[in-house]
Amino acid sequence: MRLSSITIILSGLFLLAMLTGCGTFYNVQFNTPKVWSEGKDYTIQFTVNHDDEIASVELYIRINDSPFERIQPERQGIYFLYTIPKDKVVPGKIEYYTVVHDLKNKEHSSPPVIVNVLTRAEMTAAAERNLLAKISHTTIDRFPVGMDLDLVFTVASASATVVFYYSPDNRTDYISIIPDRRGNSYYVTIPSSKLARGSLRYYMKVEEPNLEFGTIGTFFPQSGDIRPFSVKIIGTDELAAVLAEELSLTVKHAHHVEVHVKN
Repeated sequence: MRLSSITIILSGLFLLAMLTGCGTFYNVQFNTPKVWSEGKDYTIQFTVNHDDEIASVELYIRINDSPFERIQPERQGIYFLYTIPKDKVVPGKIEYYTVVHDLKNKEHSSPPVIVNVLTRAEMTAAAERNLLAKISHTTIDRFPVGMDLDLVFTVASASATVVFYYSPDNRTDYISIIPDRRGNSYYVTIPSSKLARGSLRYYMKVEEPNLEFGTIGTFFPQSGDIRPFSVKIIGTDELAAVLAEELSLTVKHAHHVEVHVKN
């Protein structure tokens, strides 16, 4: 009895789907970027499942607030393609969607896709921010005179090139060093002979190949030699005072733990 009820329900659902024409779901899969640069051809590429049941496919496109334009995309194998020429790719947005006509002359529309079109200056700035986000470094406030200073940077890019710049306190110009690279880590050693009481300023220049612009570069910190990293180089007397102060604070904030032993 239970099996018969399930069979009746399934048969009813199938009949309803056939009557309403909703028996086939057409999934449109776009394979195109959502951010683009002005003045470059933009190719819309997509696939549609159940393509053997398709009568035709239309593409509707508009640039910024212009009316939608109906386009007949080119078909190459399983892909549907249309290229918006570069002279029409202007800053703002591109919006498009598809309408699939099946063999029963029913229409199936896809959700719209919105592409942000940036100026070349905006694209360059975005690429530089992306490169800057790949760089990390732990700074130090003080370092004693008379010792070599070791610094480590990390750049999460296999193709990056790095130049390190530093300036001791008694110099106005910067000395450049090519860091020692091990994987994504870059090591710099500044010899003690270059360190005197005062401050040490330093920064890095990082460059990375870019398909859009050839090469993208950034300083780290981003302000470069205008506001570089700075380390205070202190003498042994100052170091002793700093250590004494830190020890005093440690003792002051130490927690005393009482242990009670039951007899």
